[in-house]
Amino acid sequence: MKYLLLFLLLLFEFVSYAQERCLTDNVLSYKNRGEEIEKFQQWITSKKQEKENKNLFNTNDEKSSSQDILKIPVVFHILHNGEIIGQGRNVATAKIVEQLRILNEDFARANEDRVNTVAEFQSVAANVGIEFVFAKQDPNGLPTNGIVRVRASKSSYATGRPGDADDVLLKSDSHWPSEHYLNIYCVDLSSGLGYAQFPFSNLDGLESEIFNYGLTDGVVVDYNWFGINLETGGSFQSYGRTLTHEVGHYFGLLHIWGLNFSCNNDDYCDDTPLQSNSTSGCNLNTTSCENVNMVQNYMDYSDDDCMNVFTNDQKDRMRIVAENGYRRKSLLTSPGLIEPQVFNQDLGIVPVPNAPPILCSEDIIPEILLINYGLENVENYSVGLYVNDVLQEEISATSTLNSLQTTTVRFSEISLNLNQVNTLRYALTGTDENPINNQLIIAYPNSQSSLLPFEEDFEDGNNSLIREIGSNWNVSNAPDSTAINNALKIEYFNTDLPFGQMDYLVTELLDVSALNSAELSFSYAYSGRTSDVINDGLIVGIIPSCGNSLDIRNIVFERYGRRLITTSAQETAYTPFGPSEWEKSSFNITPYLGEGLIQIVFIGVNGGGNNIYLDNIEVTSAELERLDLGIRKIEGVTPTTCQKEVFPKIEFKNFGYEDIESLDLDIMINERVFKQNYQNIKIFSGFSESFSLSIRSLTDGENDISIKIDKINGEVDTKLNNNIISFKVVVNESEEIIPVRETFDQPKWTTNFTENSPTVDLIQINNSEVAKFNAFGSTYVGGSSYISSPILKTNNQREGAIRIKYSYASRNGFNDRLKVFLSNNCGRTHEIEVFNQDSEDLAIRKSEDDWVPESDTDWEYIFIDVSEHLIWEELRVLVEFQNGGGNNLYIDDIEFLTDNDPEQLSFESRLTVFPNPAVDEFYVNVNMPLKETLHIQLIDMAGKVVFDQNFPNSLNQTYRMIAPSQSGFYLLKVNGNQIKQTKRLYIRP
Repeated sequence: MKYLLLFLLLLFEFVSYAQERCLTDNVLSYKNRGEEIEKFQQWITSKKQEKENKNLFNTNDEKSSSQDILKIPVVFHILHNGEIIGQGRNVATAKIVEQLRILNEDFARANEDRVNTVAEFQSVAANVGIEFVFAKQDPNGLPTNGIVRVRASKSSYATGRPGDADDVLLKSDSHWPSEHYLNIYCVDLSSGLGYAQFPFSNLDGLESEIFNYGLTDGVVVDYNWFGINLETGGSFQSYGRTLTHEVGHYFGLLHIWGLNFSCNNDDYCDDTPLQSNSTSGCNLNTTSCENVNMVQNYMDYSDDDCMNVFTNDQKDRMRIVAENGYRRKSLLTSPGLIEPQVFNQDLGIVPVPNAPPILCSEDIIPEILLINYGLENVENYSVGLYVNDVLQEEISATSTLNSLQTTTVRFSEISLNLNQVNTLRYALTGTDENPINNQLIIAYPNSQSSLLPFEEDFEDGNNSLIREIGSNWNVSNAPDSTAINNALKIEYFNTDLPFGQMDYLVTELLDVSALNSAELSFSYAYSGRTSDVINDGLIVGIIPSCGNSLDIRNIVFERYGRRLITTSAQETAYTPFGPSEWEKSSFNITPYLGEGLIQIVFIGVNGGGNNIYLDNIEVTSAELERLDLGIRKIEGVTPTTCQKEVFPKIEFKNFGYEDIESLDLDIMINERVFKQNYQNIKIFSGFSESFSLSIRSLTDGENDISIKIDKINGEVDTKLNNNIISFKVVVNESEEIIPVRETFDQPKWTTNFTENSPTVDLIQINNSEVAKFNAFGSTYVGGSSYISSPILKTNNQREGAIRIKYSYASRNGFNDRLKVFLSNNCGRTHEIEVFNQDSEDLAIRKSEDDWVPESDTDWEYIFIDVSEHLIWEELRVLVEFQNGGGNNLYIDDIEFLTDNDPEQLSFESRLTVFPNPAVDEFYVNVNMPLKETLHIQLIDMAGKVVFDQNFPNSLNQTYRMIAPSQSGFYLLKVNGNQIKQTKRLYIRP
């Protein structure tokens, strides 16, 4: 996949001070951008000239009039690991205020050390005229102090550059809309000081940053370099200039030496001297390129206490981006800058997060969020649900809703006709001083899925694709092999549309669940313009499983400018001349078949260039038969349970053109066949119906079950390839007390797979027994395989975690997924999802070959804190691998720990005692091959036993010990069948 977007990757590298702190010298990160940095500079230059012509720039280096101050709303996301406020990663509020003060002083040239700027550069030193303020209201319109504290999903993030898996992960932990807030993240970075997402440009707007780029826009700083910290552990002390540096990148500044280390490259600021390299330390006499280097510039790598200056040209550049840039200009009018209007009584309705824009089931449970924006608590209110203007249900208050409190209002399940537009309206009744937010309307389009093949050639003058509101695609004449050919056209020649605007087309829901393979194809034509700065674009992607947006990882086609053109450029409005000017693109979309329902989205991106044409869209499949009923999916089946009865729900879809009125099933349980008959049913062509079954008399251990369509309407089905579904259910009533470890040497955990999912084999790798999910080369996409624990007794533990040692390499174009679930009902259901990662996040390596780990570096750990779920007396763990046709997954160990500290990964020895010396307390960590009772004693040097206790079920946990009141040396003895060790421990006074 090619990401032809202007996406400048910036990252500090936390290594020895002599090394790089940013990766901007990684020229490869620029090669696939649709807009080169030179074009970005052309845009900056043109905007600067426009502003100078209007005499809007104030070039006074120390003064800036009040109307020139650009205010930017900031939200600080503090991602911590559970520390109390003021400790470790959970930095104190005073530290945040200090960092914002430093940032504002640096941008206003109000910093005390400005007097240290060397005389040679005093004349170009600038007050940027940008002020950063804490956001005053959050995205829901509620008052905020601009600080969000969130428990991080990882103890530290190993991101390499924006867009990396960890970058997406940390920003998914907490993010406010980037068009309205400057998101600043204070986190633990394992490999850097910080980074920022660079802006995009193209004339009046910035080149579109699509989808996930908007969700990752912002600035990240390691907590050690946040504010003033004189004990960073690095080679220099922090005075808060890391954030100043990165916010400079956020507003379009390059490093002071430009794109690479040479005297032939520049940062496009005339008043910063050319320099050939970055600066370390603070040698003010450093020279290069026959110049004295501006080592005090915030965009160099000099020490924090050396930096003290932005220049006039840097100021101009940042203000141009702030006043014109996409997701920069909108910050200046953000609601985050405005004190929220407050009423005494003010209830408001907002949609629930991630509400789907299209329905995949006729049965839905409508729900909304109700927020008390008012100053007073509210006791009496009612919310009505109207479906197509008919009142369905009204819910009245049953409890007090306090000021600023949010509650979910969930209505009873309703059934909708998916073959029409459905409008749901929610309305508040009762006393309220602000009626503006008392109503919410959600319109769902025709959501009936279509069978394949899907074909659209636009010859009848119609467009079966769904146009987003405001989209400018229209059917037009566009010659190919015939002069009267029709195609979709979007007019970008001399258009009044905003630059960077995206025009969407989406197919209806396409049901691909019954296919073994599928292909998407379409034709397009585009000429472009002779000007090099034109960057129209076309993007094509897949929205799987009724998703509500196009994820950047699901883009199959993305081209801009010269890479998009199919014929010679021209300066007149383009119309195709004949077949030679069309290009056909085809893509194998088989990996998406496991999603069941998909949509194809086509997006035109306006660069002010020329017209784009789109034609002959096809998603191919087999022709319809008269009688063709398929098993679409099965729900309610658990891989491992303690019960000898399961209740699967089977969804059948009529892929034929004749309605189904009767259905005969064969149900086979361990080679015993049972009959099930359904009469007087009605499964219309193209529709689905679900039937629940009761499958009893399962036996201990593995049970093979299959459900097969025998006859429909009294006849044999025309197509048999989708008439049977097989699965296994393991009945396992065994129990263990946590902690537990599964090494697969003598497995107690069960594996479960079917013929349509990757097999799970126990194999030897480097003298260790491991579980292997065989996904490489799998012909069936979408199947799942499982590893399931016995019933695990939680034994009143308050803390716990699951740790999994694994090895996995991803393949280009394929997407596998690993999930971990918990069951609190012995396995009857597994509804508690505690881990979910796809190939991109999971991969340790990339490999197009059959993956086999060869060394320790091919293995990593997954650590999942499950402490919140230890309220249950027993749990069952389920590890699920979903096959996307990618590569093999290996699991060596699975552990359920009685501690939620991820640093336990470092304990490899049988016994570890720490800290040593100790003061008030110390810890004893044991790491046993097998569970047993350990006898632990603490003996002073006179031979007196001061502590003596047995610890049953010891395996892989840490025990907290209270230190004796008397200081001195002690002997710690640990005895068991597998260990007899003595450690010397010193207790400090």
